[in-house]
Amino acid sequence: MPTFNYQNIRTLQAEITSACNAACPQCPRNVFGGQTVPNLPITRWRVEDLPRMFRNSFVEQLEMVYFCGTYGDPMMNPAVPEIAHWFRSRNPNLEIGIHTNGGVGRVEDYRAMAKIVDFISFGLDGLSDTNHIYRRKVRWDQVMERSRAYIESGGTGHMGLHCV
Repeated sequence: MPTFNYQNIRTLQAEITSACNAACPQCPRNVFGGQTVPNLPITRWRVEDLPRMFRNSFVEQLEMVYFCGTYGDPMMNPAVPEIAHWFRSRNPNLEIGIHTNGGVGRVEDYRAMAKIVDFISFGLDGLSDTNHIYRRKVRWDQVMERSRAYIESGGTGHMGLHCV
């Protein structure tokens, strides 16, 4: 049986919030696309907590960190630009990515992220006439506004089109 070695970790998948704007039917954070699971604590990482969570030597050994969510959308955390910047300042070679439904967060944060992260992956389920069926409560016009702001500011965007 292999032994776990902390020094071998190269990728960090970080859920920096459990808050989400959507109510996707398959998501474990809500009851069949409806109300949020009653006992789900809503949490958000804070920049001031990061030094206690991660040693600089650990961040320096990483090759990639990506902010995603099983329960939350990283763009629901208003500190996401500062969190990304904190990681970048400790490891300039680190690849930083974000996975989001794109329908949440301040437009100015998407512009700022273009200069901090390596990519944002916008999870789309269909097009303007169907995305809201699978990404409930996500408005297509807001996704397009945010993805446009990020890409026009120089960011690399991935449009993950999911067909069901």
